[in-house]
Amino acid sequence: MLLIRFVSDPVWYFCLFWLPGYLQEQSGLSLAQVGMFGWIPFLVADLGAIGTSAWSDRLVKKDMPL
Repeated sequence: MLLIRFVSDPVWYFCLFWLPGYLQEQSGLSLAQVGMFGWIPFLVADLGAIGTSAWSDRLVKKDMPL
C-alpha cells in the first residue's frame, strides 16, 4: 500500500496543484476555463479504476490464477 501511494501521490499532487497554475500562466486560460477542463483527469482516473476493476472481476470469474 505504501508503494502504491508513493508512486501515485505525486501524480495527484501534480494534477491538483501544479496543472491549474500552469494552464493559467502558459496557456492564458482563465480560472473559469481551467475549471471547465480541469475535471477531465479525474474522470479518466475514475473510468480507469472502474474499468480495471471490471477487468479483474472478469479474470477471476474465468478462474484465472491470482
